[in-house]
Amino acid sequence: MAALAGTGAALSATLLIAPPAAEAKVPVWPAGVKTALPANLQSPAKVSTARYLAKMRKRMKKRSRKRDLGRDVSVFVADLETGKRVFSRRARNAQTPASVMKSATALAVLSARGAYHQFATKVIRSGNTLTLVGSGDPLLESADIRELASRTALAVREYGEPTGKLRIQFDDSLFEWPTSPAGWLSNYYPSYAKRPFGLTRRWISTNDGAKDAATYFRKALREDENLAVRRGVIRVGAGEYEAAPGTVPDPAAIPAPTPPTAEPVNPDPAASPAVDPTTVPSPVAPPVPIAPTLIAQFDDHTVADAVTAMMPSSDNSIAENLIRHVASARGASTSAEGAAAAVTAELKSLRVPLRNTRIVDGSGLSRQNKMSARTSAAINRAMMDPSRPDLSTAIFAMPRAGVSGTLSSRFGSKKTKCARDRVSAKTGTLRSVVTLSGVAAGKDGRPRVFSILINDYRSYTSTARYWIDAMGAAIAGCR
Repeated sequence: MAALAGTGAALSATLLIAPPAAEAKVPVWPAGVKTALPANLQSPAKVSTARYLAKMRKRMKKRSRKRDLGRDVSVFVADLETGKRVFSRRARNAQTPASVMKSATALAVLSARGAYHQFATKVIRSGNTLTLVGSGDPLLESADIRELASRTALAVREYGEPTGKLRIQFDDSLFEWPTSPAGWLSNYYPSYAKRPFGLTRRWISTNDGAKDAATYFRKALREDENLAVRRGVIRVGAGEYEAAPGTVPDPAAIPAPTPPTAEPVNPDPAASPAVDPTTVPSPVAPPVPIAPTLIAQFDDHTVADAVTAMMPSSDNSIAENLIRHVASARGASTSAEGAAAAVTAELKSLRVPLRNTRIVDGSGLSRQNKMSARTSAAINRAMMDPSRPDLSTAIFAMPRAGVSGTLSSRFGSKKTKCARDRVSAKTGTLRSVVTLSGVAAGKDGRPRVFSILINDYRSYTSTARYWIDAMGAAIAGCR
């Protein structure tokens, strides 16, 4: 909580629940929006909409009032195409969303940074100094760093051997030093998420992930027996060097030195000294770059890749990384508080209703996150905005009922199995919190967005999950 002191009025929107305000009219998507959904959500009509709605509402009313769930149940169901509400119960209540918060993170980063934004981890050379520049790539693995080191070694040799040992620097200044969001317990880093540095290795959790990644890069570079590398790595800021403009040089495109042209045979040997035919001039190596120059980079991963990796398994580390990319893209502070404020602003720009919304982190680990079922469902619907097809990546990445991700072992009971692979939704679980939010293929052939947020239930987690799945099945048109 100390990290929140003195953050200023600019961040108050994330620290206080947004007051009631006039909300924009719900936009209507064109009839063809259904065809942009994943194939599993494009079911043909088997019953009329009137019959479907009557039965769905009856089942939802009964199941959302089960004694095991208590009174703190918030539900909102709307038609994907029209945005019209078809069922709700306490839909505007501020609830703890748990990992359903990741849907907000996914939508915000896809909108702010762009689905096809590449995370380009770069190596800048200036004389005998190499600077590893982090891109905030949440998918950068050890093998990727080894590949970057290999590319770097090749570029170093092609562009001139160093006159001494190489010095390794690293720049992770894309993100501010990570501190815990409000409401996080002291063990959340690293027990439930790794710290989001601007440079880090996936799957490796340390107190200084950037230094670890740079050290690993140095170790990989040293494996090249032709390069001498100094011990240790040094952290630098973005203002302490500047890459020369241009693209990464392709060593294969560097022309080989032109051999000397053969001299004509001198008809008069006395006219000039004899030339030793065994003497061949040595090729001249390209000069070692003095000004900071980009010599190698690794950019195989995109924002869409990161969202696709985060959603099925509910990866907290990726979520905390991506929320900071939202802030970076908007030119805001990349602190925990600044990133939360940036996501709030990005959702507002997408016309998501934010009444009773409070965003604290990107993963949903904090119990201080608050969101209504109506807002959560609106986030799902915004992912299918036909004017922004790149946003649909988040829907395609959601777990599929009984098939993939955190829903792979669910929807197997008699009451829910007919909804297998007809529901794609983000799950959420904290102590006394169970949530489910996504899209269901209605039995009448119309897809519905929905959100079910249950707090303070009165039973076992397995029981709460059973009933939340039963509600998801009812939205799909199951008995």
